[in-house]
Amino acid sequence: MEEAEKLCDYIVIMDQGVILTEGTLGFLLNESKGEKIIEFTLINQPGKDIFNQEPAYKVNWDPYNESGMIRLEHFETELPQFFEFLRKYNLQLKNFESRRKTLDDLFITLTGKHLHE
Repeated sequence: MEEAEKLCDYIVIMDQGVILTEGTLGFLLNESKGEKIIEFTLINQPGKDIFNQEPAYKVNWDPYNESGMIRLEHFETELPQFFEFLRKYNLQLKNFESRRKTLDDLFITLTGKHLHE
């Protein structure tokens, strides 16, 4: 997907022969304006279903890599809510990164799976 971001003028995302979306890179990545991706790891490991408790956004927790990812559409209001959630459940951040959405992220959002699955 990184190559497509660099080389393609027009992109079509398909899954099992069905076109899910298409357009220029700018159009595809700006469909959900303001969306930020937060990736994080924790010092202490969360309980099994802790991320299903209450956040208004979905936390994708990867127990194998002990890392999580969330998508925030309203960064200014949702990020403080995420920090409050961590405080409430005594979870401490080890690493934290905020970045823009990529084609990989868009593909996962549209299909529910990674490119190589």
